[in-house]
Amino acid sequence: MFTVIRPPFSCSSAPDEVIPAVPADTGLLSSQVTELTGCGSVDWPWLIVGGDGQRINVTLYDFSYEALAMRRPGRDAIAISCNVYATIRDGSGGRSTTICGGRAPVRTVYYSTTNRVEIRILRFNALSRQAQTSHFLLRYEG
Repeated sequence: MFTVIRPPFSCSSAPDEVIPAVPADTGLLSSQVTELTGCGSVDWPWLIVGGDGQRINVTLYDFSYEALAMRRPGRDAIAISCNVYATIRDGSGGRSTTICGGRAPVRTVYYSTTNRVEIRILRFNALSRQAQTSHFLLRYEG
């Protein structure tokens, strides 16, 4: 089971609120929800906490045109630039990973070394500073 700690009151009506995990040990974080509420953003990241000894696997479901185009035969999945979607920091505090979009519609992007991860969904392309036009989901599971 996971515990998701909702970011502070500024993106929610209540102060730090613990949301019980779904029984299947999995959940989804949406770029659209972050866009609309600010929850899960750089200022108010999601904190996912599993049971003792549990590790967390994060999968990206990318609905961008670039990612969906990779499904066509003959397309190379290597992207030249990184359209930054999110950053994930392991509970140990030392390891952080940048999640780039536009490479494949579905792919595993992170596997934690601890039972705790902090996820910050970025709402813009870090290179161009433009609003994120593609939508994605991050699925976490144990």
